Amino acid sequence: MSGRGILDADMQTVGGWIADGTRWWLGQLRAMVPARLAEAMQPAASAVDYAPGPASFAPEPPRSKPWTVLLPPGLALVREVELPAVAPRALDAMVRLEADRLMPFPPGMAAVIAAVPETGGGAAKASGGRRLTTIAGLSPDAARTLAAAIADWPTPPVAVLAPLPDGGAIDLLPALARAGLVPDEAARARLWWTIVAALFALNLALIVWRDVAAIERLNDVIEQQQPALTVARRINGRIRADTALAGSVTAERKAGEPLALMGRVAAALPPGVWLQRWGWQDTALHLAGMRPPQSDVAGALRKAGFVTVRYADSAGESGAEAAGTPLGVPFDIVVSAPGAGKARP
Repeated sequence: MSGRGILDADMQTVGGWIADGTRWWLGQLRAMVPARLAEAMQPAASAVDYAPGPASFAPEPPRSKPWTVLLPPGLALVREVELPAVAPRALDAMVRLEADRLMPFPPGMAAVIAAVPETGGGAAKASGGRRLTTIAGLSPDAARTLAAAIADWPTPPVAVLAPLPDGGAIDLLPALARAGLVPDEAARARLWWTIVAALFALNLALIVWRDVAAIERLNDVIEQQQPALTVARRINGRIRADTALAGSVTAERKAGEPLALMGRVAAALPPGVWLQRWGWQDTALHLAGMRPPQSDVAGALRKAGFVTVRYADSAGESGAEAAGTPLGVPFDIVVSAPGAGKARP
């Protein structure tokens, strides 16, 4: 089958291909199971011979175990014809539609089934896309009599086998079920499996619906809480901004607080310096006082981070009064203290 043929096929044909592939795959899996294990998992059906004259079975079919009907030779009409090479399901439908032409039975209810015999590991093919097909059929009277005999037992057989000339057999039970003569156990099983699949799909749909409904309810709750969440975020943002502002103000006040500034100056001045005047305007500090003769006030303040703007003392002046002051050498200095003016009250 080419890719073009697959694309041109309808859904029914594709479904038949999928069904055939599934049956082949299951057959391969079944062939891989050991024979003893397969027998243990599925008990063998008892073979029962059917006598068409009295319409009875010998021996009697078991009532609690599966059983198979073996038809006598000659009861079912068997012939080989050339039919198109189609899928098994399509072949069965074609044979049912052409039963009047394929079998010498009068029009009416005739149980017919088709099968493809295996020859040399593959189906025997004829020319022109056709292949040899074995057809087995029961006359309407024989089919009704067999169905009446089967109906006398509580459980139907698992197969109704018609012998073939080459030694094989064809199962006529599906054809009897399609004709409505015996209960269609396969259709009943398909019905129950369909119900199970429908309930499973319904359960899955309910689960999906419940999940969708829960998500929608959660979205509704989120939308209802959105205004409060927005207000809370704004308040939290303002709190963070106020905290940052308070931290920056605290740091600036720590650097420019009057007492802190006085402590910096006191720590920077050399030992023995005595301040007589302290002036503060913006960032300018005006300090005046007495220092020991060997002390460097300007250098000590410069090391502490203060910038000297103006400095004057009387160390270079002449006169006994300036050089002989008991408290030291008078000095007058103006320095700039960076950051001192920001935190000043």
